[in-house]
Amino acid sequence: MGVKGRRKRDLQDEPTLLKDVQSIIDNAIEKGFVKDYEVDIERIVENEGIILEKDFEMESSKSGSLSKDKKQDKWVIKVNGKHHVKRQRFTIAHEFAHYCLHKDEQGSFVDEEIYFRKDHESSIEYNADVFASEILMPKVLFDKAIKEDNIKKIKELSDKFNVSTMAITIRAEKLGFKTKSHEK
Repeated sequence: MGVKGRRKRDLQDEPTLLKDVQSIIDNAIEKGFVKDYEVDIERIVENEGIILEKDFEMESSKSGSLSKDKKQDKWVIKVNGKHHVKRQRFTIAHEFAHYCLHKDEQGSFVDEEIYFRKDHESSIEYNADVFASEILMPKVLFDKAIKEDNIKKIKELSDKFNVSTMAITIRAEKLGFKTKSHEK
């Protein structure tokens, strides 16, 4: 899979709840939470006062959860410690998205099999996926990687951003880049 060119993008498809993403990215850059292309999602989460726990006892079908610890009066993100680090990073960003976007609507979230959802079956989950991808792969860095540093292979982008190849492919397409499915 490779990334090549740009196609027109319909901005009307953008979820309206993503207003805070750019300020989070700007703050992360200012605080040094972005090194090269990798956004340190763990430091962003902890900087917000959220407790982050890797749970090695979590069922493998579960990716993570967000809940309010009433004793400590703090939010807690738990991520499946048995999953690959790239998947853990997306899960942490996804749960952080629930915190930013939906914590006032629900007291807790448990997510099973978090993969970027292509459909709009659940707008809450879809918006959390989009938010997570925008945090982990900011447009400005994605454009820089492709246009300035000439990184065209999905695998290379995946390694640079420390996310899965599927997340890179979906983000590239969402940003209007064409991908080739036969290249690795």
